[in-house]
Amino acid sequence: MRRALVRDCRKDTQFASEIPMELISLLPRFTLVWTFFKWSKMVSKYSTQEAKHFESFMAGALDGALGMLPESGEHDNAEAVKLAKKAAAAAVKAKQEALQAKARTMRFELVCLNRCLRRVRQRRKLRLVSQYAKDSRRKFSVETIALPSVAATREHAQESLADRIGGQAEQRAPNQLSNSQLKKHHKATAQAEYGRKRQYHKPQDFWDERRREEDRRRDSRHRDDRSLRRSRSPVQDMLKVRSEANKADKRDDRAEARSRAKPRSASFTGCFNCEEEGYQAKDCPEKKNVMKATKTRGV
Repeated sequence: MRRALVRDCRKDTQFASEIPMELISLLPRFTLVWTFFKWSKMVSKYSTQEAKHFESFMAGALDGALGMLPESGEHDNAEAVKLAKKAAAAAVKAKQEALQAKARTMRFELVCLNRCLRRVRQRRKLRLVSQYAKDSRRKFSVETIALPSVAATREHAQESLADRIGGQAEQRAPNQLSNSQLKKHHKATAQAEYGRKRQYHKPQDFWDERRREEDRRRDSRHRDDRSLRRSRSPVQDMLKVRSEANKADKRDDRAEARSRAKPRSASFTGCFNCEEEGYQAKDCPEKKNVMKATKTRGV
């Protein structure tokens, strides 16, 4: 059982070195499992080369522990357990120190790289600033050499004044206008648009206000009805409203103005005896008679 366990652990952790069977037979099972568990966790973290180094280190530590064991294996092997635990702890500590050193090195390299980048940026900025200063110096020197004449300056002032008076600056393309001229142009356009929309919506304002006034009146009437209705029973009130609605539906609507052409069947709303005699609206005999009469009359 123990040999099979060792074989499985070796296969899982891909160890190539031979662990002495004498030490394995001396160690108890829980120590064996603990040791291989530590090994597998450590090996799964690192690369193949680091795993090989770690494996050889652990094998040496276990060999040392085996050499320090007494000859007779009958007593409790607590000393071997301690040695195995110490070896594993030392390996873990060594690996952590190696990783910390590697991280420190990488951090130092990153700091150096950032410093180099900062220097490159500063040099580039200085180069750009010096180039800009050189260009501006050259431009200034050219301007100082070729000063405009008084007549040219006066002519330029007269042209700009004529542009302002005649409004020619407003008629130029937008990319040729200055910021203040663009602002004026946009403001005038927005005001004209607002005025056009206001003019378009003006006739509607009267009807909107009238509709709002009707809504306010209806709301107040509804509020008064609710205050008066508290003394009446809701069932009787509901029945009364329903009967009034039925009466309004049974009224003849042929005299009312029609917005669109209706069929002849829609002009007749039925008679008062239909519900009592059990007819439906489509089977009402009086309705059929009316339809026949209108057909024969040619109405």
